[in-house]
Amino acid sequence: DFRGVLAGAAAYAMTSRAEGFPMVLIEALSVGLPVVAMDCPRGPGEIVLDGKNGFLVDDCDVAGFSEALRLLVEDDALRRDCGRQALEDSHRYTADTVLAHWLALLDDL
Repeated sequence: DFRGVLAGAAAYAMTSRAEGFPMVLIEALSVGLPVVAMDCPRGPGEIVLDGKNGFLVDDCDVAGFSEALRLLVEDDALRRDCGRQALEDSHRYTADTVLAHWLALLDDL
């Protein structure tokens, strides 16, 4: 179970060069983990709210990624605040919420 694996982490780091829709970011949010992700094409930029639930770093910016991760690891208050926001933001991706959006979209057709 991913929840058990993520439970002891301080943050989730994703350095992907390409993604579709990175479920792993939503899984991290769902356990209240702040995330640091590179803004690769498609995906992370739609999930990570920079400075709110974690940090979105320019694609391939290794120094910026390292700094963002360092900030989260060393700043307890920032990590807690981002973690709280991450948990709240994860509700956008629950089955009920997604289903409601699909039904509304279909009703508009």
